[in-house]
Amino acid sequence: TELKKLGLEVESTSNSLKISGVITAKSADITTYNDHRMAMSAAVLSSTMETEIDNPEVVAKSFPAFWHVISNLGL
Repeated sequence: TELKKLGLEVESTSNSLKISGVITAKSADITTYNDHRMAMSAAVLSSTMETEIDNPEVVAKSFPAFWHVISNLGL
């Protein structure tokens, strides 16, 4: 769902995932689904486009200092 928001094509089967295309979105509103990995990957995406991450505090589950570290890296 989140990749499709970026303009990518996504096909999934019971045992595969095919992602194709190029990112065409200029910005993104990313839903984390209460998953720290979604928030962390969206942080990387924010280095290339304006990104709003819902529920960014979910990273506290595995890396409480994540946003501090990312900020120190310039993101």
